[in-house]
Amino acid sequence: MFFILVILLSILWFFDLFQTLRMTKRFGNRIEENPFARFLLKHKPIDFTIFKVVDLLFVIGIMYFLNVQNTLIANGLLSLFVLIYVFTVIHNSHAYKNIYKI
Repeated sequence: MFFILVILLSILWFFDLFQTLRMTKRFGNRIEENPFARFLLKHKPIDFTIFKVVDLLFVIGIMYFLNVQNTLIANGLLSLFVLIYVFTVIHNSHAYKNIYKI
């Protein structure tokens, strides 16, 4: 279960990355709501990409060590992260469609 959740989270994380890069390329970095991500996107998209990959690896690392201690808590937290990223990807898709209509 743990590795399935990690794979799902990783896929959703990269969908979010791709959507963010696509939207900011088309509409500018001011569309990004996260101030730190906006700062990284202002300089170079590769900085944001590296940050997102390192951030994902950090979360997976913490979850792995937590999984060794308590599988139930690790799977619960990963499930929560997956749920959050499902809604994030859906929100990004709706935002792109709504902005593209304008």
